[in-house]
Amino acid sequence: MTERQNIKLSKCLSWVLRHHLDLIYPYLDGDDIEIAKTTGFVECESLLKHPKFQNYSLDEIKQVCATNDKQRLCIRQHPNNINKILSKNF
Repeated sequence: MTERQNIKLSKCLSWVLRHHLDLIYPYLDGDDIEIAKTTGFVECESLLKHPKFQNYSLDEIKQVCATNDKQRLCIRQHPNNINKILSKNF
């Protein structure tokens, strides 16, 4: 992924996760909506189902999280082994 693509994905992820999380709700299952609202965590698989992110992969999201200089995004491993993404670092 080029630096330009990396920046574009980073901005899209930040925009959705920080300001428009409700756009991801249709792609979440039951309790995951409440988890997203209270913790900021969203399953990467669910996020990748959204049309804005369908052309990206989990590896590209991981790359953005690892290389973004602002470090607004991070991926954490959930106890059930599903990758999750967080909108901000604590």
